[in-house]
Amino acid sequence: MTRRLPVAVAVLAVVMTVTACTGVPTSSTPQVIQKVPLVQPQQPAVVTPQAGENPRAIVLDFLQNNAADDEHVAAARAFLTPEEKNRWSDATQTQVIDSLQISNPEDDTVTVTGHLIGTLDQSGVYTPSLPGDGQGGHGTASSVPIGLKQVDGQWRIDKLPNGLVITADQFAQYYTQYFIYFYDQAQQLLVPDQRYTSLRDSEPLATWLMTQLIGQPRSSLSTALPSIPNADQIKVTLGNLLAVEIPGAGQLDSPTRDRMAQQVAVTVDQAAPNIQMTITDGG
Repeated sequence: MTRRLPVAVAVLAVVMTVTACTGVPTSSTPQVIQKVPLVQPQQPAVVTPQAGENPRAIVLDFLQNNAADDEHVAAARAFLTPEEKNRWSDATQTQVIDSLQISNPEDDTVTVTGHLIGTLDQSGVYTPSLPGDGQGGHGTASSVPIGLKQVDGQWRIDKLPNGLVITADQFAQYYTQYFIYFYDQAQQLLVPDQRYTSLRDSEPLATWLMTQLIGQPRSSLSTALPSIPNADQIKVTLGNLLAVEIPGAGQLDSPTRDRMAQQVAVTVDQAAPNIQMTITDGG
């Protein structure tokens, strides 16, 4: 199957494969969209632990790395103790905080405070935080305690809640809006579902987009890709063309396979526009 086959798809919104930097959104629901100029966000500078840094500086540098284009946040993990590296998970939730402040250490604990204006779940769905603390719409109060201890004479983070914390500026500057295309309940219309990620290299981004496509869409939309065996073995490879290996795809009936191909084509194309795409099963 290739994207060059004629495809007649009724689209609920304007289908686009151009993405752009984003400000902090006020919602994350499917909506009508329009073309915007392609603006590639700059990669945030990665910092490493410096000898003799105090606890507050360690936490500040750790937070700076949280927005890096790194699927496993390896740069941020450099600021953790060996035990905390094994325990901490960055994949649960990302908090977007405005007016972020870092307290002075007290009992080897530094507290990050600010106004929580939204969260990103594991699939990149953004949910705004309703204001509830009288701050005039600046979000609800947030407080994140971070424990530290010395390892070989250097401060490292030893107690950290799961998930990431980024500033509103980091979100606006480094995260990009993409769309995962699902069918509506009638299996007639492709609907763009907004997602956000800091990934931008084509192959990791394409893999991330496919991962979201495999996952569950919002309840208002249809199911994800057709049920296929060994979905966890889906693989994306970028070379002269963009190859998407989907085990079991060849066992689908023709109409279902065509719908799947349309979903994959318009979703994954955002990672590598204008490159020929093939979908294979067992090579």
